Amino acid sequence: MYAVHKEIRPQVAPQDAPQVASPDQATALPSQRSQDAPLAEPAQKRAAALELMKQLEARAATRSEARRALIDRCGRLTARARLSALLDAEHPYLPLYNMASYLVDGPDPLRALPGASLLGGIGFVAGVRCVVAVDDAGINAGVMTAKTAEKLAGLIRVAHRQGLPFVHLMDSVGPDLHKVDGTQWDALGTALAELARKGPPVVSVLHGSAIGAVSLFAGLSDHVIAVRKEALVMLAGAAQVRAVTGEVARDAALGGAELHSEVTGLVDQLADDDGEAIQQARAYLASRWSQESAPTTAEPPLAVASVAPEELAVQIADAGAVDPYKPGYGVGCQCMLARIGGHAVAILAAGDAMDPDALRKCCAFLDHAEQAGLPVLFLLNSNGFALGRQAERGGIVRLAAQLMARVVALRTPRIALRLGAAHGAAGFVLGGLSGALAGGVGGMDFMFSWPGSEAAVLPPQEAGRTLEQVALRSAQRRNLALDEKRLGAQRADLEAHLTHQAAALVRSGQGGDMGVIDPRDSRNVLRICLDTCAAAGKRRVNV
Repeated sequence: MYAVHKEIRPQVAPQDAPQVASPDQATALPSQRSQDAPLAEPAQKRAAALELMKQLEARAATRSEARRALIDRCGRLTARARLSALLDAEHPYLPLYNMASYLVDGPDPLRALPGASLLGGIGFVAGVRCVVAVDDAGINAGVMTAKTAEKLAGLIRVAHRQGLPFVHLMDSVGPDLHKVDGTQWDALGTALAELARKGPPVVSVLHGSAIGAVSLFAGLSDHVIAVRKEALVMLAGAAQVRAVTGEVARDAALGGAELHSEVTGLVDQLADDDGEAIQQARAYLASRWSQESAPTTAEPPLAVASVAPEELAVQIADAGAVDPYKPGYGVGCQCMLARIGGHAVAILAAGDAMDPDALRKCCAFLDHAEQAGLPVLFLLNSNGFALGRQAERGGIVRLAAQLMARVVALRTPRIALRLGAAHGAAGFVLGGLSGALAGGVGGMDFMFSWPGSEAAVLPPQEAGRTLEQVALRSAQRRNLALDEKRLGAQRADLEAHLTHQAAALVRSGQGGDMGVIDPRDSRNVLRICLDTCAAAGKRRVNV
């Protein structure tokens, strides 16, 4: 398998890949960028954020593999080894929610781990495109935090929406009762029940414990495989049973793999070890689900030089060919048609303050895209909608609401990629501020961010200036002297807080997207997303 946003990429001969435009080949499109508009962020800022992301992913992998020698001696597999054994080596794998939980469980950046103790993404299992989830028992024994539950629910929603089988390699002692409340489990249970009722197959492989609410996953699965003498599935372990009822029983007698295979019927197949269990899961999917063709090589990484959305659109389009839509009107947002990986796609490139004309054009363009049945790609680097008397007199409030309604009502796939800024109402309407773990405004099919990008209700500096104006007007109205030193400290504190919260890695940790990707992998990531969406309507469900 190749993971499209990891540091090591396969070498691909130029003749094996479609042409991708370089920055100097980009088709020039009209723009009215002002000096306040978010032009290309400093390259060093993006590079530093990308390097930090790689370090964080490596930190999580190191923690997960720390006990590998002991695990190997016990004849078991680590979470990453299980994932590798499950997936087809020759097909692409797209990790999702790679930064989930970063700086959520603790504020110390030197100790924070991303991933929420759960590996997950879209890959191929025996030729079948699937959503996979792997409990990482190497990190805190697989204890589930608040973001673990939300990440798992997000993966389940992707499987449901795209009609993909869901494969869960289970090995968790359950939730951290100090950090998980009922709201996360409500959302997770609802998502799983909906998938089990209406969606494609759910396959659970029990490598270790599944106790408490986690055990319900196995109960809602279409096919359950358990490892002998290792798997445990029960509502309450021996300690809790004795504490509540006084009954003395061993864990194996309450929920061992053999009990569920021979007595309750919950387990469909038994395996002698982790490797055999995974092979049984692969065989089950291969025999009951149609296989798909998929690219077996990654394209060369892009040489991304700018975060200007209209330039990136040319870089990611097949052969750099785009067909602009009304390029001279409403130039605050450029719209165009293109093909990416052979898929026809409508691209909405928001790269400036969007005035009423830009919003009218966007609404008409989305109507056209839906009529043609085209997926819509939102490329975001905008400080928001235009402000001031002219914009208000032009009806920007109603137009912004109409644009939001169209985005939400789109019946074609929606994919958002945050390149630089995604500030204000424009970022919210076009997907830049919608919480991917919570379902997202408009229900984006996929939503990713670049390292170094930002998303906030207000740009930090703009929020600081607004605070000053409010304080100044208040002081003038009350005929009081302005404490400029105190106001300066308040402004600095506000800007620092918003800057931290707006950062891509922090927002992704909170669930503000479906992952942070290397900008150079943007075309490969989008190809996988478009392939997945295109095949969604062709898949059979309830097999």
